[in-house]
Amino acid sequence: MIYVLATLIWIVAGLRTMLPPTVVNWAVRTGAVHLQGTSLAFSGKTLVAWILSAFATSELVLDRLPTMPSRTTPGLNQG
Repeated sequence: MIYVLATLIWIVAGLRTMLPPTVVNWAVRTGAVHLQGTSLAFSGKTLVAWILSAFATSELVLDRLPTMPSRTTPGLNQG
């Protein structure tokens, strides 16, 4: 099971920056991953889940705006 979860996180990590922590957070929140007693136990809290979800959603939306530069090109001066 751990290999399936690791593979899914590897796939998701290639998509966007905020999506992997959000997916891991919701996995902890739903009980699919158990982090109780570790330094990452805070990620199971509701507030963290909603904040990360908002960040991931805004990243997906903002990336689609025509005014945003391409994320695959180096950050050169555009103006």
